[in-house]
Amino acid sequence: MLNRRAFVAAIGATLCTPVIGAQSAARPPRILFVCQFGSVKSAISRELLKRRAAQRHIPLIVVSRGITPEEHLSPAIKSRLLLEHIDPAAEPLRKLRQADLDAADRVIIFDKLPARLRAEALEDWTDLPSILNNYPKARADLDRRIDAVLASLVRRKAAGSRSP
Repeated sequence: MLNRRAFVAAIGATLCTPVIGAQSAARPPRILFVCQFGSVKSAISRELLKRRAAQRHIPLIVVSRGITPEEHLSPAIKSRLLLEHIDPAAEPLRKLRQADLDAADRVIIFDKLPARLRAEALEDWTDLPSILNNYPKARADLDRRIDAVLASLVRRKAAGSRSP
């Protein structure tokens, strides 16, 4: 029988170990959000999905990457997000690599991937309105899409499927 420390270490190792290809039954699905800079749409989506999944007790791993990582949030949007308890900078900016795409069970893009990169389970959200130019509309659309992702994960789990 594991003591609490060993149990937490084992769970942490399971959640942090990347698995290439299809989702393993031993870990939750891995969702990857990708946008041009990695600091706006993908980072906000990552934080919203993590929060909502935790509220609904849906286990998953959520990460975000930028095609050309750069801090790109305006002060006005930063302030608004802070009021909503959303911190897109909760994780450091990281450049998208093929290994990130390979490790993901589901890839959601806000910008087209560079030609040299490929993803199997690709979901195109490039039509999301600009967060910087129309936050209320973009946020409402993003909320709807995130709820749909969570609903699909619940349906697949109930159906016994292993893919997100």
